[in-house]
Amino acid sequence: MHILFIAATLFESELLIQQYPFAKNENCYTAKVNNHRIDLLLTGVGIVNTTYFLQQYLITNKPEMVIQYGIAGVHPHFCALGNCFAITHEIFADIGVFENGNYKNLEELNLSSSNISLVNHSVLQLLIPEIKTAKARTVSLIESDSIRLLILNKKYNVDVESMEGAAFHFVMAHTKIPYLQIRAASNFIGERDKTNWEMKLAVDNINELVLKIIDETILK
Repeated sequence: MHILFIAATLFESELLIQQYPFAKNENCYTAKVNNHRIDLLLTGVGIVNTTYFLQQYLITNKPEMVIQYGIAGVHPHFCALGNCFAITHEIFADIGVFENGNYKNLEELNLSSSNISLVNHSVLQLLIPEIKTAKARTVSLIESDSIRLLILNKKYNVDVESMEGAAFHFVMAHTKIPYLQIRAASNFIGERDKTNWEMKLAVDNINELVLKIIDETILK
């Protein structure tokens, strides 16, 4: 089997890299384990980096499944910090206009008829059937202004926020490759005091989940 894992940063991936004999080629790591090929692509943060480097990878590689993982912000009602979950719905939340106290996306501006909201119909969630599922939004600008954050939350009733997820879903929806996005909660949305974050716990937990997927579904 050939599987691709994709993450934004090395920080989110160090435990996985330590586990297998990866060879590094620029921002892509490759390991051969029991006749299986495991690739790890580090894209950098954000929509543009994710879209570009994933597309470049897929031009010359044809993995049998693709899994994006990393940390994310969550609403306090959704889960405790450190918990892991799978993303079923994504939306580009801040591509558009902030006007008259409201966000207007490309659909509302009559500039796009599709691909603003992205639903993953892949069966890969069955790899970890016990995992909690979530709806997420992807932003290019992390909002800490309390009024604009309240408006954004009201417009997009989601559980999770990241800076890459919708870009990943957008690219993969144009392929026939099964895909899955999994995240761990590192902070609450809008909380910018990092002393209140649980970065290490979230990174450790999401890496342990990735290793579990490899051990129990790929290498068994």
